[in-house]
Amino acid sequence: MLIKGHYLGYFDAGMLAGIAGTHIFSPEYGVSALGNITTHPDYRGRGIGERLTSNLCHHLRETTANIGLNVKVNNGAAIRTYEKVGFTVSMNYEECIVNVSA
Repeated sequence: MLIKGHYLGYFDAGMLAGIAGTHIFSPEYGVSALGNITTHPDYRGRGIGERLTSNLCHHLRETTANIGLNVKVNNGAAIRTYEKVGFTVSMNYEECIVNVSA
């Protein structure tokens, strides 16, 4: 049902400067979830994350109709990158840990 391993990388002189991949990829259900998208700090601000994300989405659209992702609300740089690619906010959620005493 789920296939792993869709990753794109950007190399500069043999160094991996950026990467974008998937957490979920299911052509059977027509859905993909992006994840593990990052750019080396020395290469940030050059549009590498935007190009990688855009190219990955273009590739995924060949087999999946729905592409989503999660990003922390305080990660403004990532949010701007995803908006440039065409993503919009569809909902907000919170993660929490509940400690239950016995």
